[in-house]
Amino acid sequence: MIEPDRVTSFPLGSVCEAESCWDLEGKLVLPAFADLHTHLDKTYSPIDNPEGGLEGAINAFRDYKAKRTPQELEKSASLALRKAVSQGVTQLRSHVTASAPEDVETIHVLNDVRNRFSDLIDLQLVAMGRFGQGYDRHIEACISAGADLVGGAPALQDEPDVAVARAVALAKDLNVALDLHIDEHLDPELCTLAMLCDEVERQGYYNPITAGHCASLVVLPEYRLGDIITKVKEIGINIVALPVCNMVLLGGSTLPYVRATAPVSRLLGDGVNVCLGSDNVRDPFNPFGGYSALRNLQISNILERTNSGEVIKDSLSLITDNAYITFDTELNHECDLVVVNSNDFLDALCEPPSCLATFKQGSLVFKSEAVSYTHLRAHETPEHLVCRLLREK
Repeated sequence: MIEPDRVTSFPLGSVCEAESCWDLEGKLVLPAFADLHTHLDKTYSPIDNPEGGLEGAINAFRDYKAKRTPQELEKSASLALRKAVSQGVTQLRSHVTASAPEDVETIHVLNDVRNRFSDLIDLQLVAMGRFGQGYDRHIEACISAGADLVGGAPALQDEPDVAVARAVALAKDLNVALDLHIDEHLDPELCTLAMLCDEVERQGYYNPITAGHCASLVVLPEYRLGDIITKVKEIGINIVALPVCNMVLLGGSTLPYVRATAPVSRLLGDGVNVCLGSDNVRDPFNPFGGYSALRNLQISNILERTNSGEVIKDSLSLITDNAYITFDTELNHECDLVVVNSNDFLDALCEPPSCLATFKQGSLVFKSEAVSYTHLRAHETPEHLVCRLLREK
């Protein structure tokens, strides 16, 4: 893991030419963060989920998507990327619905957004569709339009084993990486992760593989869990844990409540590469969040009941080193950095601070604007000042 620096000054990149050096007063400089599972085609959608749960969210978004304009999609995706950069994220992977002919237009819109933000953040797109029965053509069309990986959610199809087999075959045929929603449920009888391991070996698929969610691992008996984890490690499947969204959508009807997210500590302890993702943000799947990788890391550590200071420090790799491996590029990450408003490494992970600046390839791409209390008017509180300044912008 790249160790944090505690520095008093930092040279500014070409984006900020007015200054050559910035006095950081001992603030922490960390490696920039990577978010390996998001949904830019859904994020910041003003939709309630009155039914609750995963199925209710799917139904609510389907109705909204039919009415949404490309301009609305572009606006919400751009907002998401700005939020991510402002939280120190410089690499992000988004799953994008690819189940109908019109979804190619979504890829075109997000490609345009990707190009506009290319100096700020690296973006990968996963064509997320259904497998078999003619659905594959929509995924293929989205890959042709610019999506980078094949994706889908086999456990939600009528024949999950057939869907997993076709997903691997399609990714192999297209010669692209595979990133699937795996076992976003708590049914111990259905384990598509085991099916994925078997199909990868049977078909001889050698491109990078990512499995997001893997929530049902927490309800498997030990003998079965151990066997599956051994295969995952041998094959080299990357696991993306999604604690926030899984806690919102899963386990609500289970008493006592189940920790509805992948067993991060167990997977790491057995040598599996694990990282974290935001998943859905501010949409019918999850009304919370804001692309804060540090906040996701804190929640993951809470769910894992992580009490050791050294283990908490090591967990930074879930949003840095391990995530870089999953992103799987030859990019030089050493010049992607984030400055956080903290002078202590452990404190920064236990009480996530604000991001003061983000550097991409050595250039300053985000710097926070601190509100000075010297602008306070008579009898005005700091809260009133912030509201007034926002109105005046």
